[in-house]
Amino acid sequence: MTTVRAFVAVAAFAVAAVMSAAPVSANGTDLATRQTARSHDGCQAIYDAFIHWGATPAVAERFAFTIAPRESGCRPQYVRNRTDWSYSRLGLNGLTPGLRRGWLRLCGSDVRSDTADLMTDVGCAMAAYKAMGWRPWRATA
Repeated sequence: MTTVRAFVAVAAFAVAAVMSAAPVSANGTDLATRQTARSHDGCQAIYDAFIHWGATPAVAERFAFTIAPRESGCRPQYVRNRTDWSYSRLGLNGLTPGLRRGWLRLCGSDVRSDTADLMTDVGCAMAAYKAMGWRPWRATA
């Protein structure tokens, strides 16, 4: 009976450790959550890039600490599925030809691949924000 109790205690500890660990992407990098965003280097880099592009601190904070953790965990990750096609940390999507043409007109980039670069990703998001406000992110903002 003592062995069973010891096993249950060890198993409970192992489950708790896994549940409290930071999420990890497919390539093994740590992903931010809304709770960890302010101390996450990827989210901080996004904040700094928005400031560089002329965003107010409030806009930069919303993108870096609310939107990016939800969209990507603040890490560029290649996603191609039925609803998305890009590397964007900010949910920019190049799934359809119409979306790709729209992004090309708006920010001069192919969001499917160019958004792997942080400054391009943020620059495109700033262009969208200036043109449309928070509408592109209304479900995540």
